[in-house]
Order: sequence, then structure tokens, then C-alpha cells
Amino acid sequence: MRVSTSFYETVVTNSEGVARIKSMQRIRTACDSLEKAGSQEQYTIADVGRYCEQRWGGPKAQSIRNSPAVLARYIRLRIAEHMLACSESMRSDVEPLDLSDANKAQEQYLLALGEIEKLERDIARYRARIDGYRDDVAEELVEISKKQA
Repeated sequence: MRVSTSFYETVVTNSEGVARIKSMQRIRTACDSLEKAGSQEQYTIADVGRYCEQRWGGPKAQSIRNSPAVLARYIRLRIAEHMLACSESMRSDVEPLDLSDANKAQEQYLLALGEIEKLERDIARYRARIDGYRDDVAEELVEISKKQA
């Protein structure tokens, strides 16, 4: 069982609020759709929020971000698993997520999140460079944007 599936089932099973369950269901559907649409591409919380807002009117990206322990965490898990699956299809030396050892799964998850964060910073830096900013200014813009996120 995937970590995101386990997390989803735990949240839905233990939630008493109908709104939380509905948000989780919508987010799950949005993640499924985004993964199918751009099979090898990484998506973001903003992408999921836009999808949900266009299809159902919510939850919006800001509402998802305001729930970092549940909604945003589920999306980050899905993104990490999706990107791992994409990289595995391109590389056979990647170790699959092993859920039999909770500590190892947690370590793999944290490594994946760290890699995602590093790649997001690199992309932001490259975008700033393309927009004509010097290296030092581009780096400062990346740092400012990370503090605001």
C-alpha cells in the first residue's frame, strides 16, 4: 500500500467533519486526474487547487495550504510518489518505497520532499535568470519567495 493511500484512509476514517472528507475526496480525484493528464510532469498544490475550484468550486489552493498537516501533506505525498514513479520508469536503480519498515519509508519520504524542494528552488532560480536577473539577485528572489510560501 502506498503511503498516500494509507494517509488518505486514515484521515477519512478518523474525520468527523463532512467538509474535510469531501475536500480529501476532491483532492484525491484532482491528483488522479493531474497525474493522468501530465503523466511525467510534476504538479503543485496550486494546480490541485485550480482543478478543484474549476470543477467543484473548492477547496482553493489557499485553503489547502491553510491545512498543512492534512490536505497539503496528502498532496505532497502524492507528488512525491508520482515523481518517484516517473523517475523509476526512467531509471531502474531507484529503490521502491518499502512500507514494511516505517522508519525507512519515513526516511524515503523526507528525502523525496527534500529533493522536490531543491528542484523547485532550482527552477525558480532559472526562471529568474531567464527574466534577466543577475545570479545574486535571482538567488535573493528565490529566498524571499520561499519565506513567503
